[in-house]
Amino acid sequence: MLQSGISKVELAYDIDSDDFFRFASHWCDRGAKISRGNEHFVVSLKGMNIPPNK
Repeated sequence: MLQSGISKVELAYDIDSDDFFRFASHWCDRGAKISRGNEHFVVSLKGMNIPPNK
């Protein structure tokens, strides 16, 4: 979803800690911010180009 240009995604599924940190590292390197929502983590991207640069 983030790669398709959606700028805010709520992670409403269970992933283990290793997968979460890989995900966080990948997206935070690209400018994402991860915050804790009411029940899930929320990933926000600002200024993302569509399609994203690789």
